[in-house]
Amino acid sequence: MKTLILTTAFFLSTLAALAGTTNDDLRKLISKNIAYPSFLKKNAPEKVTVSFKIKEDGSLQVLSVGTDNERLKQYLVDELKDIRVKNSLINTQAVYTMHVNFQKK
Repeated sequence: MKTLILTTAFFLSTLAALAGTTNDDLRKLISKNIAYPSFLKKNAPEKVTVSFKIKEDGSLQVLSVGTDNERLKQYLVDELKDIRVKNSLINTQAVYTMHVNFQKK
């Protein structure tokens, strides 16, 4: 498990109904697995929007990452692909949008 060394704000909104899950459960799972990337400049906040789906095996399929910073985009894709969602949280019909604010405390 990674150490969370950033202040993040995750806002999840579903574009389809959630079956047996809450946005908070998914937010917590993702936020505890993403750390502040060392390549970001200090005190230079980055705001990124990520859209993804949860596949049947519980892995995340990243649909889009809204940043011009290619290194940060690849970092998020790599980090999110390693996350596995519990069966009870899986809704393969939903598209999730997450707003991430990378900011050092």
